[in-house]
Amino acid sequence: MKISTYIAQRFVVPKRFTFITLIGVVSVIGITIGTAALIVVMSIFNGFRDVAYNLMVGFGPHARIVAVDGRGLSGANSIATQVSQKLGDELEFCFAVQQTSAVIQLGGRTGVGQVIGVRASDASKLAGPAKAVFAGKFDISSSGGTHNVVISAGIAESVQLYIGDTIKIFSPEMIEQAITTMAMPRGVACVVSGIYQSNTSRDVDNTQLYGSYELATALSHSAMATAVYVNVKHPIQIEEINEEIAMLVPSGTRLETWKDLNQSLVQTMKLEGIGSFLVLALIVLVAAFNVLVSLTLGVVEKQRDIGMLKIMGLTDSEIRRIYIVQGLVIGVCSVGVGIALGLGLCYGQQAFSWISFDVAEGFLVPSLPIHVHISDVLATAAVGLILATGAAIYPATRAAKTVVAEAIRTA
Repeated sequence: MKISTYIAQRFVVPKRFTFITLIGVVSVIGITIGTAALIVVMSIFNGFRDVAYNLMVGFGPHARIVAVDGRGLSGANSIATQVSQKLGDELEFCFAVQQTSAVIQLGGRTGVGQVIGVRASDASKLAGPAKAVFAGKFDISSSGGTHNVVISAGIAESVQLYIGDTIKIFSPEMIEQAITTMAMPRGVACVVSGIYQSNTSRDVDNTQLYGSYELATALSHSAMATAVYVNVKHPIQIEEINEEIAMLVPSGTRLETWKDLNQSLVQTMKLEGIGSFLVLALIVLVAAFNVLVSLTLGVVEKQRDIGMLKIMGLTDSEIRRIYIVQGLVIGVCSVGVGIALGLGLCYGQQAFSWISFDVAEGFLVPSLPIHVHISDVLATAAVGLILATGAAIYPATRAAKTVVAEAIRTA
């Protein structure tokens, strides 16, 4: 062991308790708490991010091909066939749908929304919307000119709809034609068979309703599909799969992934994670400042000892190393304890669900979600060690510049 390292270890644990020692203890506690808090909070954000991810990829399509002008998608069935052949085993399903704006009416109450028309053969593939139904059932069949629809909770609340209500749905084309001919618009009769809530997007939960392809055709007076829905087995890899699909997308169309469809939520979660990390890192920064103060005061207190060490032959670089090692030892110990404490709290929550919720009261998860990422732990450890070691640079430089004659005379 180098003499500078040995002396640094002796300096870390002083023989008597002083005010400088108190500042050092406070700095160690601060770095420990800051490190633990960083790990716990980042793991909570990861847990909620996973919950949001499961909601986003479990409800809507993982990718959507639409026309740039928002109108009919020419050759939609051909595009769906090509995508299915291209993706092969990576594909979960791919089919064409027809989307059209609509006005929903019941009595004197009206609301606006977007009808998503799905063919009967593809209705069973909408497992996400079917799971999101909390009242009634997911039934979008059509018979005898009457169509069953599954509406979002926002539409049900705004128009005051209940299961079994018969509503009238009008398309913009129907309303325009009625105004042109000075006649009452004839809507399409639909029965509310289910109400869903996706919890993914306010737009989805306030505007969308699912119906049959025949309903969308009756509303738009066109059988042309307007979008192709694509679901893959590994949606987290949608960016790589996106490149394969993009080669099949003809001009005049646009490819949107689940990240694009939920861009506001994805960006919000990313910014919240970064912001929380920076704010909590300030705790470690303040604690590192205490390390700087305690080591600087230690240099002043140990002027005579430093002078004697120089007389004994220690060089300026060795004196500097003593205080750098002190900062490193403080950082390693406090960060190590903080990591152990943070991981203990995280895995304790995972195992024992100390913070739990009642799903029956409307909570999405039964307990506080926690997901530890090794990258977050390493980043937290790096921040703590860098700040603690960096805080020792100034005291180390000041100690190295100590003049032997002045140190002994002052003492």
